[in-house]
Amino acid sequence: MKSAPRVLGTLSLLAALASIGIQLIVVVRLWAVFVETIPPTSTLALSTAGAVLGLALALVRVIVRRG
Repeated sequence: MKSAPRVLGTLSLLAALASIGIQLIVVVRLWAVFVETIPPTSTLALSTAGAVLGLALALVRVIVRRG
């Protein structure tokens, strides 16, 4: 049962990072609509980079926590 809080904590962290990534996608898309200088491919690349960064941070946190 000791692993349950860790799993829930990790899932919570991943959900928070995914939420931040989604918020970034929305902000970038709105910026692109109003400014029209950012092409969709750049928006996709930026959102993918945000998602990869979030996943990397979550993995680092899990590794550091396990020692």
